Amino acid sequence: MLGETQSSLQNAYAYPVPFRPNSDPSHKHITFTGLSAQTTIKIYTITGELVATIHESDGDGMCIWDARGAASGMYIYRIDNNREHKTGHLLIVK
Repeated sequence: MLGETQSSLQNAYAYPVPFRPNSDPSHKHITFTGLSAQTTIKIYTITGELVATIHESDGDGMCIWDARGAASGMYIYRIDNNREHKTGHLLIVK
């Protein structure tokens, strides 16, 4: 059962959402948590342009995206670990 939990994306999510780097000093990056080992996250604009690809490979179940340089708007992310995938959205407000 432990191996199943480590490979599942059921509890994966991103925070803080919305991300407000200009108005909240605690918003330094977006954190993806609840990840399994060997996970890839792709972040897209709402029009489908790939903005970033980040990888969880150290086994801590977390990845960080420094989104301070990204434009305000809605983004879609896809988390994939080769067994399952999960999608979600992010909102960046500057």
